[in-house]
Amino acid sequence: MNQLPIKFRRVAVFAGIFILVLFVIEFNSRLEESNRLNEQRDEMRALATQAIQTQVALQTQVAYAALLGFFDSDGGAERGLAVLERAATLDPLNIRVHMTRSSLLSQLGRDAEAEASALRAHQIDPQARAPYAPLRELAARRGDAAQALAWEMLGFRADPRDHEIASQVALRLAELGEFDAAQ
Repeated sequence: MNQLPIKFRRVAVFAGIFILVLFVIEFNSRLEESNRLNEQRDEMRALATQAIQTQVALQTQVAYAALLGFFDSDGGAERGLAVLERAATLDPLNIRVHMTRSSLLSQLGRDAEAEASALRAHQIDPQARAPYAPLRELAARRGDAAQALAWEMLGFRADPRDHEIASQVALRLAELGEFDAAQ
């Protein structure tokens, strides 16, 4: 009775085959996970490429609108505004779109709309320097020296190294009769 009916060698072979099957199953699951991650990576690359292409197309539209508005005297500003409206629907948070639109509207004498567009650019990024000059000029054009000074001061806060803004602030203060503050 010392001998068992099951041989140790056969058990070892079956255990080895079982372990090999487990390794193959694990390998397949890792391979599937790798394939899934590769597909996700490819999708993300495609989305990133699409976003970059959209951004480039938008910048091209903005540049085209600016060229139409500033260099084409045959209703180019109106066509440029139409292009900018489409660009604004593609990327409503693009400051360049709103600033170019503000410039074209100002050129057409539509100051209220130009101011609204520049204010929108300021709302999008209050730290950006670009909106302050047009807002200042529009306030000065309508005779609101105090508001022009306020925009000038905000522009100076955004870029205190710009000495031209400091001199403009002094001029605005002098216009308001604040000669002591202007110095």
